[in-house]
Amino acid sequence: MFSANQMRILWLSGNRTLMSESLRFSGSLQNVSSVLQYQVQEDQPVLVCRAELLREDGDVWRSRRTSVALKVHCECLSK
Repeated sequence: MFSANQMRILWLSGNRTLMSESLRFSGSLQNVSSVLQYQVQEDQPVLVCRAELLREDGDVWRSRRTSVALKVHCECLSK
């Protein structure tokens, strides 16, 4: 039986890592959230969030990812 007690959350844009968080927890089921503050640039509108459960040695045991396409909305004010 394997018990994962380490987790890493990565926010990616293309090949670039925007943010990485490492978390430790013990024993019980837990909800985890991660917030990325990011200024959208038109050339990289897709962000990926990857969650990795880690073994004790730091190797990835399981991972899941999701992506979202961001849209830039411009509100132009004219006088």
